[in-house]
Amino acid sequence: MDAGNDILIRLYGQGDHGEAFRALEAKGIVVKRMMAVDTSQTLEFVTRNFSAIWADEARFAMMHRNCFIAVEGTKLVGFACIQATAPEFFGPIGVLPEARGKGVATALLHRAMLAMKDKGYKYAVAGAVRGPMARIIKRNYSAIEIPESIGSYEDLIDPGIVD
Repeated sequence: MDAGNDILIRLYGQGDHGEAFRALEAKGIVVKRMMAVDTSQTLEFVTRNFSAIWADEARFAMMHRNCFIAVEGTKLVGFACIQATAPEFFGPIGVLPEARGKGVATALLHRAMLAMKDKGYKYAVAGAVRGPMARIIKRNYSAIEIPESIGSYEDLIDPGIVD
């Protein structure tokens, strides 16, 4: 399976995306920065619903308060991280199947990109992206796919894990 290419996302000149957050809140879902006391529950959520590798990246992001969660009532329905793989990187991001199509991934993306912009970045890189998330990024941001660009993962013990 093709891991997908990296996507370069322009952060400057973007709005605050308040409409996406308000629309999601109207559906009873809130996107917020994860608190330290939610670490165990969030890591278990990521491992159970996505992968241990994404949980490893999320754990690193959490140590630096760089993990965002989507919560419906008291149930986690999604997460997104920044600065896990590399300082300028966005991801991983995951949304439960039953929460897809509601704008959760878009709101998590916006929250993460606002955090990157607040840290002074002008661009972010979404690593090894394909499928629906690539389309969401390109639809919402001035973004370009970087051909043959999964080099950021070449130093892994098993680079095949990004497939």
